[in-house]
Amino acid sequence: MPTLGDDIQVLKAGILEIADIIVINKSDLPEAETYRNMLEIALSEDLDHKKIVMTAAMIGKGIEDLIKTIEDHKKMLYETGEIEKRKREMLLREIAGIIEVTIVRALMKKIEEDIIEKAPSGLYETIKEEIKKIKKILEE
Repeated sequence: MPTLGDDIQVLKAGILEIADIIVINKSDLPEAETYRNMLEIALSEDLDHKKIVMTAAMIGKGIEDLIKTIEDHKKMLYETGEIEKRKREMLLREIAGIIEVTIVRALMKKIEEDIIEKAPSGLYETIKEEIKKIKKILEE
């Protein structure tokens, strides 16, 4: 379990937006309940779709509940078709990333071939103008 000093960093990092099941381990420690309360407040609008499970792995507390929560959640994802929706979204993000990298590489190659090699003097101004052209194309 993160220390309470880490709590704001976890919230800021957007980790809570990604997780469907949040596990608070070391639930036998006094601050665990405080941490759970903080998470419930942070997730108040989304608590219907997310589960918080308390465990203490070293003593085996909450493990069966965690397993059941995972199994139930997996079943729900398949029954509602949510798993397929998420797979499509992940694939689209991956494709978008590949396209982005491909475009950047092509632009960098063009900049190197057309600008840097052809305009060694006044290079900065030439690059600046080409960047403006590229931005204009991307905005269209």
